[in-house]
Amino acid sequence: MNNLIIMIVVLIGALSIDIIFGEPKEYIHPVVFSGRVASAIEGYFRKFDNRFRAGILFSIAVIVLTAIPYFLAVYLSSFILVVYVVVSMVILKTTFSITSMGEHIKLITDSLKKGNIMEARMHLSMIVRRDTSRLNENEISSAAIESIAEGLVDGYITPLFFFVFFGLPGAFIARIINTLDSMYGYKDRKNFEFGRFSAFMDTVINYIPARISWFFITFSSDILNYRSKAIPVRRYIRRFDSVNAGWPIASMASALNLRLEKKGHYIVNDDGYQPGVADIEKSMKIYYLAAYSYIVIFVLPLLVIMAVFL
Repeated sequence: MNNLIIMIVVLIGALSIDIIFGEPKEYIHPVVFSGRVASAIEGYFRKFDNRFRAGILFSIAVIVLTAIPYFLAVYLSSFILVVYVVVSMVILKTTFSITSMGEHIKLITDSLKKGNIMEARMHLSMIVRRDTSRLNENEISSAAIESIAEGLVDGYITPLFFFVFFGLPGAFIARIINTLDSMYGYKDRKNFEFGRFSAFMDTVINYIPARISWFFITFSSDILNYRSKAIPVRRYIRRFDSVNAGWPIASMASALNLRLEKKGHYIVNDDGYQPGVADIEKSMKIYYLAAYSYIVIFVLPLLVIMAVFL
């Protein structure tokens, strides 16, 4: 029971840090640090002839090397409870993000409201993989909304899902896996084999959280009285290369009755409305409500159940 109380305090503290201070400085952020580690050792592993095996060893090496200083900090702080709790709060905060999504999206919506398409494209390019150089306002809006939906999963639901079951190490490692996928999980000649294991790990850890997102996006849109049309989500998830991405994106399309499209890849809700700035802002309200209701409905009850019965 004491461990439960500590986990709840750490969780609430991490959420408070996110709300009050936002993202930590780059020099203590594991996403930034893991990126630097990956870049530093990448060249050595790319020398191997079997790129797939090299990618496996590379991913494991990045996870281990990134984790060492953070877990060492947790261990050294464990001798003083208050220090341990504070350190754990800070590290858990680095595994997820709520407010930074809003900050990134606001730059895009502000640019669109000013009619500055070029600026909106530039801000959008910071959060999506697709080429943004020729996107119009509707396409920018669609990409932003899709990013909000996907970000709810890999940037929030997934790390806290693993925090529930595996504590701080689970959340931390899940975040590093997501970072590796964002850096190397591409289907190009350079990374297709080398990044395949990173992409596979990311698919595995997001499998259940992606499906959980359907409930929280739908629930939040109903609470906000946005959902006017329920579309068959399962029909559209088959259009995605990823087995996970379709769930949050199709759920958001249903929540706002929007046609979301990545040209040359997929269209969700073919007969929906073309998205605009107002829809981006609505999707952010869904995002925030889904994020906090996830804590109340899923995370905290599961922590209590596990403490009582396990």
